[in-house]
Amino acid sequence: MQKFDFSNLDLPKLEMPDIDFGEIMTVKLSVAEIKALSDDELLAVLNRESGLEGIIPLPLQLAITSELMARHAERIAKPHWSVTPQFWLGLVAAIAGCIAAYPVVFPPQQKPVAPIVTHGQAKPDIHNSLSSFLLPQLSPKSKLHPSKSNAQAQPSIP
Repeated sequence: MQKFDFSNLDLPKLEMPDIDFGEIMTVKLSVAEIKALSDDELLAVLNRESGLEGIIPLPLQLAITSELMARHAERIAKPHWSVTPQFWLGLVAAIAGCIAAYPVVFPPQQKPVAPIVTHGQAKPDIHNSLSSFLLPQLSPKSKLHPSKSNAQAQPSIP
Protein backbone atom coordinates (compact mmCIF):
# COMPACT_ATOMS: atom_id res chain seq x y z
CA MET A 1 0.00 0.00 0.00
CA GLN A 2 1.41 3.34 -1.03
CA LYS A 3 1.36 6.30 1.30
CA PHE A 4 0.49 9.63 -0.16
CA ASP A 5 2.56 12.60 0.92
CA PHE A 6 0.62 15.84 1.12
CA SER A 7 3.61 18.00 2.01
CA ASN A 8 4.70 18.31 -1.65
CA LEU A 9 1.35 19.72 -2.77
CA ASP A 10 1.04 23.41 -3.31
CA LEU A 11 -2.31 24.12 -1.66
CA PRO A 12 -3.63 27.63 -1.09
CA LYS A 13 -3.58 28.71 2.51
CA LEU A 14 -6.98 29.36 4.04
CA GLU A 15 -7.14 32.15 6.50
CA MET A 16 -9.94 32.45 8.99
CA PRO A 17 -11.32 35.93 9.32
CA ASP A 18 -11.32 37.43 12.76
CA ILE A 19 -14.96 37.80 13.70
CA ASP A 20 -15.81 39.16 17.06
CA PHE A 21 -19.05 37.56 18.14
CA GLY A 22 -18.89 39.34 21.41
CA GLU A 23 -20.02 37.66 24.55
CA ILE A 24 -22.72 35.05 23.95
CA MET A 25 -25.64 35.75 26.21
CA THR A 26 -27.07 32.78 28.06
CA VAL A 27 -30.17 32.46 30.18
CA LYS A 28 -29.29 31.83 33.79
CA LEU A 29 -31.77 30.45 36.30
CA SER A 30 -31.02 28.86 39.66
CA VAL A 31 -32.74 25.75 40.97
CA ALA A 32 -34.69 27.86 43.46
CA GLU A 33 -35.93 30.12 40.63
CA ILE A 34 -36.95 27.07 38.57
CA LYS A 35 -38.92 25.65 41.50
CA ALA A 36 -40.61 29.01 42.09
CA LEU A 37 -41.90 29.32 38.50
CA SER A 38 -45.23 27.82 37.47
CA ASP A 39 -45.58 25.11 34.84
CA ASP A 40 -46.75 27.59 32.22
CA GLU A 41 -43.81 29.91 32.92
CA LEU A 42 -41.33 27.02 32.66
CA LEU A 43 -42.84 25.95 29.34
CA ALA A 44 -42.60 29.54 28.13
CA VAL A 45 -38.88 29.58 28.99
CA LEU A 46 -38.31 26.33 27.09
CA ASN A 47 -40.31 27.57 24.09
CA ARG A 48 -38.53 30.96 24.04
CA GLU A 49 -41.80 32.79 24.72
CA SER A 50 -40.82 34.20 28.10
CA GLY A 51 -38.89 37.17 26.74
CA LEU A 52 -35.58 36.15 28.31
CA GLU A 53 -32.63 37.14 26.14
CA GLY A 54 -29.91 34.68 25.24
CA ILE A 55 -29.37 31.02 24.58
CA ILE A 56 -30.74 28.43 26.98
CA PRO A 57 -27.83 26.10 27.81
CA LEU A 58 -28.48 22.37 27.75
CA PRO A 59 -28.04 21.86 31.54
CA LEU A 60 -30.72 24.50 32.16
CA GLN A 61 -33.03 22.87 29.62
CA LEU A 62 -32.56 19.52 31.37
CA ALA A 63 -33.18 21.06 34.81
CA ILE A 64 -36.43 22.70 33.64
CA THR A 65 -37.60 19.49 31.94
CA SER A 66 -36.84 17.36 34.99
CA GLU A 67 -38.73 19.81 37.22
CA LEU A 68 -41.75 19.63 34.90
CA MET A 69 -41.59 15.83 34.89
CA ALA A 70 -41.32 15.68 38.70
CA ARG A 71 -44.40 17.90 39.07
CA HIS A 72 -46.30 15.75 36.59
CA ALA A 73 -45.31 12.57 38.46
CA GLU A 74 -46.66 14.08 41.70
CA ARG A 75 -49.97 14.94 40.03
CA ILE A 76 -50.53 11.49 38.56
CA ALA A 77 -49.51 9.66 41.74
CA LYS A 78 -52.64 10.90 43.53
CA PRO A 79 -55.72 8.79 42.72
CA HIS A 80 -58.75 10.54 41.31
CA TRP A 81 -61.48 11.35 43.84
CA SER A 82 -63.91 8.98 42.10
CA VAL A 83 -61.73 5.88 42.50
CA THR A 84 -62.75 5.04 46.09
CA PRO A 85 -66.55 5.32 45.60
CA GLN A 86 -66.31 3.27 42.42
CA PHE A 87 -64.49 0.52 44.30
CA TRP A 88 -67.20 0.30 46.98
CA LEU A 89 -69.98 0.45 44.38
CA GLY A 90 -68.31 -2.37 42.45
CA LEU A 91 -67.95 -4.44 45.63
CA VAL A 92 -71.64 -3.99 46.50
CA ALA A 93 -72.63 -4.89 42.91
CA ALA A 94 -70.48 -8.05 43.03
CA ILE A 95 -72.03 -9.14 46.34
CA ALA A 96 -75.55 -8.45 45.01
CA GLY A 97 -74.76 -10.51 41.90
CA CYS A 98 -73.57 -13.43 44.04
CA ILE A 99 -76.72 -13.28 46.15
CA ALA A 100 -78.92 -13.17 43.04
CA ALA A 101 -77.09 -16.11 41.43
CA TYR A 102 -77.22 -18.35 44.52
CA PRO A 103 -80.77 -19.74 43.93
CA VAL A 104 -79.93 -20.43 40.30
CA VAL A 105 -76.69 -22.26 41.05
CA PHE A 106 -78.03 -24.06 44.14
CA PRO A 107 -81.81 -24.52 43.62
CA PRO A 108 -83.95 -25.17 46.70
CA GLN A 109 -85.07 -28.76 47.34
CA GLN A 110 -88.59 -29.71 46.13
CA LYS A 111 -91.00 -31.31 48.57
CA PRO A 112 -91.95 -34.87 47.56
CA VAL A 113 -95.54 -35.30 46.38
CA ALA A 114 -97.61 -37.91 48.22
CA PRO A 115 -99.12 -40.61 45.98
CA ILE A 116 -102.88 -40.80 45.51
CA VAL A 117 -104.52 -44.03 46.74
CA THR A 118 -107.20 -45.37 44.38
CA HIS A 119 -108.84 -48.81 44.63
CA GLY A 120 -106.34 -50.03 47.18
CA GLN A 121 -103.32 -49.32 44.97
CA ALA A 122 -101.02 -46.41 45.40
CA LYS A 123 -100.55 -44.52 42.17
CA PRO A 124 -98.42 -41.46 41.97
CA ASP A 125 -100.25 -38.39 40.79
CA ILE A 126 -98.15 -37.95 37.67
CA HIS A 127 -100.01 -34.88 36.49
CA ASN A 128 -99.55 -32.96 39.75
CA SER A 129 -95.95 -34.08 40.29
CA LEU A 130 -94.93 -33.21 36.70
CA SER A 131 -96.69 -29.88 36.80
CA SER A 132 -95.05 -29.03 40.11
CA PHE A 133 -91.70 -30.08 38.67
CA LEU A 134 -92.02 -28.41 35.27
CA LEU A 135 -94.07 -25.38 36.26
CA PRO A 136 -93.08 -24.43 39.82
CA GLN A 137 -93.38 -20.72 39.08
CA LEU A 138 -97.14 -20.84 38.36
CA SER A 139 -99.51 -19.91 41.10
CA PRO A 140 -102.29 -22.28 42.22
CA LYS A 141 -104.88 -19.86 40.79
CA SER A 142 -103.38 -20.15 37.32
CA LYS A 143 -105.45 -21.85 34.63
CA LEU A 144 -102.51 -24.06 33.62
CA HIS A 145 -102.01 -25.47 37.09
CA PRO A 146 -104.80 -27.82 38.22
CA SER A 147 -106.29 -26.81 41.50
CA LYS A 148 -107.65 -29.26 44.07
CA SER A 149 -111.23 -28.47 43.19
CA ASN A 150 -110.58 -29.20 39.47
CA ALA A 151 -108.78 -32.47 40.32
CA GLN A 152 -111.77 -33.69 42.40
CA ALA A 153 -114.26 -32.74 39.70
CA GLN A 154 -112.50 -34.76 37.02
CA PRO A 155 -113.31 -38.44 36.95
CA SER A 156 -110.42 -40.72 37.78
CA ILE A 157 -109.49 -43.41 35.32
CA PRO A 158 -108.87 -46.82 36.98
